Amino acid sequence: MPITVTGVALTVNPASRPCPPSGGTFTVTVTVSGNRSGIGGSYDVELFDVQPGNPDLLDSAMNINVVGGLPTFSTPHTFTLKCDDACEVVGNLGSSGEQQAELQATVTWGTATPTTPRSTKTSGPAKTATCGAGTYREPR
Repeated sequence: MPITVTGVALTVNPASRPCPPSGGTFTVTVTVSGNRSGIGGSYDVELFDVQPGNPDLLDSAMNINVVGGLPTFSTPHTFTLKCDDACEVVGNLGSSGEQQAELQATVTWGTATPTTPRSTKTSGPAKTATCGAGTYREPR
């Protein structure tokens, strides 16, 4: 396999923002570390709100190429989330549908075959991003 992902780290800064109109943004950084051999390869990063049931896709960075250079890599990817008018955490691709999002990143790499899916690694325990610090609204 041309690349192997060995680590996925996720940070959220800040952890809470006020509801609009004074709102603001969250900066989510997903750092992907791994090993490269041969010609390299590519991976995808997806950022989810991992609420119980069906996770909500908030943002992604697709087909990130790892080529040349050293046999190891560590690449940060930055995503911007915000609090929408309903005081819910939203990204470029979707909404969490709630005021408090439990964020987790999934990195997928390699080539799928009829009997083997692509390899996947997650960022570990979810990190929280909260809209409306100090005020709670029931999810819709």
